[in-house]
Amino acid sequence: MEDFAQIISPAHPYCRQFRQVFPIAVDPQADMDIAFTLVVHDEMPQIARLLRMIYRINNYYCIHIDKRSSIEFQLAMRGVVTCFGANVELVPGHLCETGAESSCHLEVLD
Repeated sequence: MEDFAQIISPAHPYCRQFRQVFPIAVDPQADMDIAFTLVVHDEMPQIARLLRMIYRINNYYCIHIDKRSSIEFQLAMRGVVTCFGANVELVPGHLCETGAESSCHLEVLD
């Protein structure tokens, strides 16, 4: 998790290594097809792999970090999101899942 927390730009060596292991599928003709909402709490490596596997440039990803997650986890998630484009966003933590989903829905509509 420390490795992800050190990421500060998409050019960071960990981002490059991460993208080499899981290359991005690109379809320049596609519009935004799917808006994903991920509510996460822990298991950073699994979340990073999942995001890498489902990531497409033409989709939107809204990631809600549970308010009870550790600071280390939150920093690591910020690092992972940095490896992706502007179509991957973190939303502030909420105590309830409904609040998280509402925040993500509002982001998609903007």
